[in-house]
Parts: sequence; C-alpha cells; structure tokens
Amino acid sequence: MRRRRLLTVAAIVLAAALVTSAVGAAATTSRSGGAKGKVSFQLRIGDVLPFTGDLSGYGPSLDAASKIAVDRSNAALKKDGLGKSISVKLVGSEDDQTKAQAGVEGATKLVKVDKAQVIVGSMASSVTIPVAQSVTIPNKVVLIAPTSSAPQITFLNDNNYVWRIIGSDTLQGRALAIAVADGFGKKATINVGARNDAFGVALKALFIAEWKKGGGKIGADVAWNPDQPSFDTEAAKLVAGNPAGWVIIDFPETFGKGKPVTGFEGTSFDSVMVAFLAALRAHSSSPAKIRANLRAVSGPPGVPVTWLTLPKAIKLVLAGKDVNYEGVWGPIDFDSHGDPGSTLFKIWEYKNGVVSTLKTFTFHS
Repeated sequence: MRRRRLLTVAAIVLAAALVTSAVGAAATTSRSGGAKGKVSFQLRIGDVLPFTGDLSGYGPSLDAASKIAVDRSNAALKKDGLGKSISVKLVGSEDDQTKAQAGVEGATKLVKVDKAQVIVGSMASSVTIPVAQSVTIPNKVVLIAPTSSAPQITFLNDNNYVWRIIGSDTLQGRALAIAVADGFGKKATINVGARNDAFGVALKALFIAEWKKGGGKIGADVAWNPDQPSFDTEAAKLVAGNPAGWVIIDFPETFGKGKPVTGFEGTSFDSVMVAFLAALRAHSSSPAKIRANLRAVSGPPGVPVTWLTLPKAIKLVLAGKDVNYEGVWGPIDFDSHGDPGSTLFKIWEYKNGVVSTLKTFTFHS
C-alpha cells in the first residue's frame, strides 16, 4: 500500500534572485526633490508586525532585524561623517496581532502620532491590504510589506505607495505544484485545505489551478476560519477519500505553539535598507520622493552594493551615482508594480525535528 505523506505548507521560503534585465523605471525615478549642497533629513520608519496571534513566531525577529538595519544605516552615516545631518529612526513597533483591525490601529498611530514616513509591514496579506487601503495609501505614506504574498497586492490602486520584498503567490502556487509533484507524482489525487483569508484562499486557488493544469486531481477542497473553536468537521472532510497526500496552507500557530520561527528576518532588514537608500537618492525623507526612487536603488544598472558596503553606497548615492542594492534576502529589483523582479523558492522538509532543503528553483515575474 502506497505510503501517504502530509505536506504542510505554512509558508514556502522565498528569496529574490537576480534577474537579467533592468526594470524600465525612468518615469518613476527622481532626484528632483533633493536640496542642493548639504543634505539633511531624518527618515522615520515604523513597524507593524505580529507580536501576538497566528504569526507571533515571526514578528519579534523581524522587528529585531528592522532595528539592526536602522542601526547599521546610522553607523554607516557616522562613518561617512554624516551622522549629524542625516539619521534613521524606528519610531515605533506596533503589534498587529495578525488581525486587520489591530494592524490598521497600529499603522494609524505610527502615521498620525509618530509621524512615520515609511511603514514596514505587515507579514499577513490579510493585514497588509486593509492597512494599505485604510491608512498608508490615503495618507500618502510608503508601505513595504516584508512577507505578504497575496496577488491582490500587485494590483492595489496604490499610486506606487505599496511595495513588497517577497514575490506574489502567483509564483508560489506554481512552486507548490512542483513540490507536490515531486512528493506524490504529477497525476496524484491531493486533498487540499487552507485558512479562509487573503493568503489561504488565493494560494489554494492558484495551487489547484496549477495542479489540474499538470494533470493532477483534487479530492477534498476545504477552507476554515482560523478563529473557529473546532476544526472537527473540516478535518473529517480532509481525510475523506483515498488521496495520495495533502496540501495544508496555514500558519504555524494553528498547529501548536513552539520555539520562535525564524528565517524571514532578511525581508524586514531589506525593507529598511531600500527605504533608506531611496531617501538618500531623493535627498529627502518625503514619502512621495522615496517612492519615486525605490526602483532605482533596488536593481540594475547601478553599482552593486550590500549592507556590508553601506558607507560606500552612501557616498555613491550622494555623489549622484546609481546603486543596485543586493539584499540580505536577495536581489530585489522592484518591477513596475512594486513586486520583486524574481523569486527563488526553497522546498523544505521537516523530519524528526530537523529542517532540510530538498530543492531550489527560480521563477521570474
């Protein structure tokens, strides 16, 4: 009898990979707001991240990474003798509780009270979308989402104020279909379950479409409210039939608390770094001028720079030279929608308490 295996997808690890051509961003690249002569500004950044709730295993470490990026930026400025005229400040770290209302409230405080010009957040698309629509877009504040992957974000009516570091689930659905085919065979029958929110619904639909396109079959198709008191009915549907395996799309918290989950820290670190470099290029911390320079500092044809060469990057930018920031998470290369230009996927296996990488591959947007 064929052994069944359970494939649990809390989140596929993503990292941007280098694309071979530059994004045509001349129309949205500007240095016009910069003052001539000495540059002076303070960049005010706020975090909206999950310190409680379904993604609480990730939030604190992403917040710590943002703080490290702020510290590194200020240290590089000091090394270049610019510490008294230019600075970066993390004005607040708000807990979105992995819930839309809390995220909107936290972002509102950061924008209205703390005067943040850039918001880093959130992780969950179900939080990022309402934060963008209710707070950052109407207030013309830059929002850089570290890990939100819902396809809807790509097409928000955001006037270029919404960006993200991780690629869309449009790519992740294809990557998941490849992983499942490797595990169960391309023609296998798979039962699929997902949380009923922006992340789960979108990725489930995209996976099912890709799976059927490749000749695979879907048995059960189940969704659940993450806050419901019992999952007995959904569990019974999921185990029905005779599937070769399962795809479960959810967050780690649903399956029980454990050690803090890490691995995505580079996304919030890079969010701060690209915002900082864009502000430098604009000679201003104005959100409108930052958004106009994010593409230019995140991809070719500029001089490649990293956080390790940040003092050099600062000098180049202030001298009017183009730079291409190669992030901790990977090359970013923002496209015309504010999405990363390509994404490297890693397929993980968790077995006997050990996580190992089975396969890596790249998709371009």
